[in-house]
Amino acid sequence: MRKNLSIAISLTVLTAAITFGQAARSVGTLSTIDAAAKKIVITSDAGAATEIGLDDATKYMRVKPGETNLANATAITLQDLATGDRVLVTGSPATRVIVMAKTDIAAKQASDRADWDKRGVMGKVASIDAAAKTMTLTVSSGMPGSTPKTVALTATDKTVVRRYAPDSVKFSEAVAATLGDVKVGDQVRARGAKAADGSAITAEEMVAGTFLNMAATVISIDEAAGTMKVTDLDTKKPVIVKITPDSSMRRMPEMMARFMAMRMNGGSMPGMGGPGGPGAAAGGAAGGAGAAGTKGGPPTGGPPAGGAAGGGAPGGGRPGMGGPGMGGMGMGGGMGMGGGMMGGGPPNPSQMLDRMPAAKLGELKPGDALIIASTAGKQAGQVTAITVMAGVEPILTAPSKNRQAMLGGWNLDMGGGGGMGQMN
Repeated sequence: MRKNLSIAISLTVLTAAITFGQAARSVGTLSTIDAAAKKIVITSDAGAATEIGLDDATKYMRVKPGETNLANATAITLQDLATGDRVLVTGSPATRVIVMAKTDIAAKQASDRADWDKRGVMGKVASIDAAAKTMTLTVSSGMPGSTPKTVALTATDKTVVRRYAPDSVKFSEAVAATLGDVKVGDQVRARGAKAADGSAITAEEMVAGTFLNMAATVISIDEAAGTMKVTDLDTKKPVIVKITPDSSMRRMPEMMARFMAMRMNGGSMPGMGGPGGPGAAAGGAAGGAGAAGTKGGPPTGGPPAGGAAGGGAPGGGRPGMGGPGMGGMGMGGGMGMGGGMMGGGPPNPSQMLDRMPAAKLGELKPGDALIIASTAGKQAGQVTAITVMAGVEPILTAPSKNRQAMLGGWNLDMGGGGGMGQMN
């Protein structure tokens, strides 16, 4: 659904190299292959389908994601193509079909994501000195009640800097920028050489953007238009939220929402290791109201907390919840907790998000509570969603101050690592 930035760049460079004196016919995803009729259909990123004829003189070449030189391409045949491959076609009928195999793309994305997770940092800009090429980031763990830490970021003349475009949720559409374009309050994700204690990083690559975090309730849904009208709970004003194919919609499992509400109020929840305080009672009531809308689904993360292993990537969850009354309780039917939500290290908010069950616009109804992360829009009162998280009624009953801290902790991914809105 989302394109890796390195893939987009390499295709762009290849297009420029190949089409010097020769117009490129089409770039996109291979959606249909008809070898008998000698034709293929390519779907562009905008969704337009183009049928392209082939002949016996057509040459087929495969390049690795990130490659920008055809000298390293491998000759293949029509039979080696597969739907889902990324292709660049020149000529009419096609004289040359340049292919990036979907399997290679998936492997590249997994590698990039792992590198961003290992060598990356994400936070809000607290201060910046563009002349000195330094800034201070405030980094949240994403867990209510936790204390944010500060990270000193240093850029060099070789640091690649990009910035999200207004109303865009695609990391592949981030535009080239300078350190001077980054502002206090922006969200930044960077990767590079990190200090052993994580307190500093020398950035090789960074992406910045102005993002909005909003607690809202649904007013109405227009599924055909891909929009919803919501009430911003802080401003009390209506906002139109546009949902695109690149927007991520998730539903937080009820137990997880109740747990976070409890943490935000400094208490505990009934039946989860101790008597619930006033905040927990409010969260429990709201959670009960929202439970009917929660739909189960196949596990997408690692082992469920306290349960058996789920599907998907291994190593995501942690068995047990580390407290009385919590053992054996699968959080959300198999959702991994992102490497230690309940213990054993800080959670990774983007990994936690990825393991939540998917939601659909048509499943929402008036009155549902949402947490929405979006890019800043060009037009007042309208935003384009990066992530919409439903099932958060317990969280939104928390005191306003704590709720804002929670929203800041889920300023979701931004695209630098393959989930971050929008690396892939």
